[in-house]
Amino acid sequence: MYLKLRITVLAFVFAFAVPLFVAGRQAPSHPNAAPTTGFVECKVLEAHTGSVPAVLVVIFHQDKKQDQPRLSELLKQNSGSNAEVQIGSGAWTKVNVFRLRTAFGRGMLLFPSGTSGLNDGDTFRIRF
Repeated sequence: MYLKLRITVLAFVFAFAVPLFVAGRQAPSHPNAAPTTGFVECKVLEAHTGSVPAVLVVIFHQDKKQDQPRLSELLKQNSGSNAEVQIGSGAWTKVNVFRLRTAFGRGMLLFPSGTSGLNDGDTFRIRF
């Protein structure tokens, strides 16, 4: 089941998400920009780097269990669009976000390779 999920996610990324990612790349926002709807603390489950095209794929879910319903709803409403993430106290960066329909309450982020520095187990904030 776990291997099948990984294969499905990677196939999705290279078949559908990468063209959307390349078309939707945007510059990072101002680091002190006010969030429009607040943010959710999240935790990286897996981070994978691809070389062609150069992309970092991050599979994530909420960091705190009580945030699961909110994150789930935000992912449903915003799958396939842009979101912003903040790592530590760094700048908010625009990324593409997708809801993983086969894994409840989990999302997938696409970053240009080498830009985020996220690894398995890291935490970050996301806002939509």
